[in-house]
Amino acid sequence: MLEHDDSLRFTHAALDAATVGDLTSATAREWLVTNGLGGFASGTVSGIATRRYHGLLVAALAPPRGRHVLVSHVEETLTVDGRRVALSSHAFPGAVHPDGWRRVEGFALDPLPTWRLRVGGVTLERRVFMVRGQNTTVVRYRLVEAASPVLLTLRPFGAFRDFHAHRRHDPSMRLEVTLDAEGRTARWTPYPDWVTVTLQAPGPFAPSPDWWWNFEHAIERERGLDVIEDLATPGEFLVALQPGEDAHFAVTCEPTLPADLVAAERAEVARLRSLVPEGETDARVAMLHRAVDAYRVDRTEPPALLAGYPWFEDWGRDTLIAFTGAYLVPRRFDEGRRLLAAFARYVSEGMLPNRFPDGGGGHADYNTVDAPVWFFHAARRYVQYTRDVEFGVTVLRPALAEVERWFRRGTRYNIHVGDDGLVYAGGPGTQLTWMDAKVGDTVFTPRNGASVEVNALWHAGLLTLAWLAEMADGAAEAERLRRDAERV
Repeated sequence: MLEHDDSLRFTHAALDAATVGDLTSATAREWLVTNGLGGFASGTVSGIATRRYHGLLVAALAPPRGRHVLVSHVEETLTVDGRRVALSSHAFPGAVHPDGWRRVEGFALDPLPTWRLRVGGVTLERRVFMVRGQNTTVVRYRLVEAASPVLLTLRPFGAFRDFHAHRRHDPSMRLEVTLDAEGRTARWTPYPDWVTVTLQAPGPFAPSPDWWWNFEHAIERERGLDVIEDLATPGEFLVALQPGEDAHFAVTCEPTLPADLVAAERAEVARLRSLVPEGETDARVAMLHRAVDAYRVDRTEPPALLAGYPWFEDWGRDTLIAFTGAYLVPRRFDEGRRLLAAFARYVSEGMLPNRFPDGGGGHADYNTVDAPVWFFHAARRYVQYTRDVEFGVTVLRPALAEVERWFRRGTRYNIHVGDDGLVYAGGPGTQLTWMDAKVGDTVFTPRNGASVEVNALWHAGLLTLAWLAEMADGAAEAERLRRDAERV
């Protein structure tokens, strides 16, 4: 059992009873945990999945990309004195069933998503976390209060799909699992030569393969997309819980599970709490330090920064825009250095990648005018925060100078410096700034020509390059760059 300090504490990070007791409010609140690889687990406080991206194990099969919803959720039922009570809820066309959301008495992030569930005189605590550096999710249950033992039934549901898609009934999917000698670890390989998911709980597994139909993800309708999904289940675990006892349900696509799940939970709690600077007393700032950690993918080389949840991956411009807050303010200087070194290597004809394709495929997309000029900004901030002049002069300065040379020469997408010293870019059918929405052949905000913020960054970038040149004893070069900046 964990020490009492790791139990649910209703603090600034908690939702009040009115919020968790209202279906609409509880469903509108979403939670997220991540693993440092690009994988995550996410859902709503009520338990109703409203997005195709919600899932208990959304694994990054090609970190930090290739994200797949492998296990959608685990259906929970509590048996107390012979009476079965649902703890889960789902939306179906025209109905919410079952009504497990009514059992939620409290919810808090302290620092992990934790629910307090009540059934009569029984109080059950549920907590979700991911193992750092693994595509592994663990749900820990604690029987906080009960007059006698209870039976917890856990039925996992598999989706086994790309996280942008929806699963529909597939007769070719295998629902049979392979059990270990104790019958408490099940290995599920839905398709030959594909990923295997391992499911483990401290109770026997009872096979009962089935499909459940027509789960509804309402937010997808707002996005103009299909909303219906079918999910497969291989059976259920039967877990007997004594008062005060813990039970861990784990799901992974790694070769093995951690030997000590209690220690894994403690390690993740300690890691999240350590993200807050010592002496920080503002609870909102503490939450921000933990929240930004979800975007950092620090278990890949080089590290990456995800552009947003639930679907964005590592985008060049977004990484460089957020670089100061994600790496320098939290003093994660080593990660920041490795990230900038990788961007320096990726400079191609004066451009940087805007994004890397979903699924970890082949080539990067060089189709942005602002990522290169944001690179100047991130480089300047890095040297200012770290005083790492050597890295700035020997690694960053040559890469930035290459950007400047190509912008003056002219590069892809008609990106060039005009006779007036300003940066121009674009043409018919292009969208090269941060407002880059395009559907088919329709570009909504082309902004071809000399965009104002691009030239503000270009001006600052020339001054940055002059500053670095001066540090490298390039006084004449620094003076030229300053004159060019003044003209811009």
